[in-house]
Amino acid sequence: MIFREETMTLNGHEIEFRSPREEDALMMIEGLKEVCGETDFLLSGPDEVKLTEEDEVKFIDMMNGTEKGGMLLAFVDGEYVGNSSYRVSDKRKFTHRGNIGIALKLKATGFGLGTEVLKRILEAMKACGLEQAELDVFASNSRAIHVYKKLGFREIGRMPNASRLDSGEYVDELHMVLPLNDAEFWDLYDAERKPLGLKHKRGDNFGEGQFYVCCENWIVNSEGRFLVTKRHPDKKAGNQWEFGGGGTLAGETTRESCVREVFEETGIQITEDMAYLLATFANKNYFQDIFLIKKDVDLKDVKLQPGETVDVKWASDEDIQKMIERGEFVYSVGKRYALYKDKAAEVLKK
Repeated sequence: MIFREETMTLNGHEIEFRSPREEDALMMIEGLKEVCGETDFLLSGPDEVKLTEEDEVKFIDMMNGTEKGGMLLAFVDGEYVGNSSYRVSDKRKFTHRGNIGIALKLKATGFGLGTEVLKRILEAMKACGLEQAELDVFASNSRAIHVYKKLGFREIGRMPNASRLDSGEYVDELHMVLPLNDAEFWDLYDAERKPLGLKHKRGDNFGEGQFYVCCENWIVNSEGRFLVTKRHPDKKAGNQWEFGGGGTLAGETTRESCVREVFEETGIQITEDMAYLLATFANKNYFQDIFLIKKDVDLKDVKLQPGETVDVKWASDEDIQKMIERGEFVYSVGKRYALYKDKAAEVLKK
């Protein structure tokens, strides 16, 4: 496929995205050698890149002409810095899945370019009707793993000792997956929170004795105020205030879903070790893990999730109590707050 040409400004840099052209072949080969020589995170060393210009031209023509893949080049301030691509299997049973690869020069990392590249790759995959994006990454590549998780990928498998580096060190490889369709699936558990080995599509009815897990995220700043958001008016309990949270996707832990939900709903980045498990609330068909996260955030930096939230503010315990009394706070969330606010206060004192 051919990507549309696009330019943008990113953290002071002029960025260009476009599909490759035949005249890019040598540039792309030299760029690949450079990237392979900068890091151990790619499969090949620079001496193993044996491509000829003719080989690369054929590859470019194939990627631009196929409906089962695409490649996007990235340029920073006029310099080629790498690319990302996706491929789809020719096997009929696997044509709903696409595998992603990405290689960027080190100078082009650390300011959000990788995220922007992958967003465009994922948009193209969705437009082609693919249902699942997949990628492999070395377990030592923590920066890339962080980006992938931020975009919603989750680890579903690990190959131990997948790579032996020239130093003799062994590195595991992670397999990560991102569902691309709108359907949301949750793992199912029994009444004792033991996995049933079944998945539930959000919106469907639950069977007898089936439970799912979810998270609720209490972000509190150094002044002891809680970050609360106002629900979109079109949602159930619209225009009421609450703490963020949501269902834990199939294959996720609740801590992983906490990190994902916080980022999706507010644009705030946290790590799993920041999420303190305050309590677990059990209801008729779910277990809800309530996490306490200590973090100071400037409200100007919060990015509200379209269609989900319309406002955000810091609220003291007194503020929350008044909102509950006035019916401005989601009832079930207020109920949990009343149950666990004292425990939260004890944790915050430590």
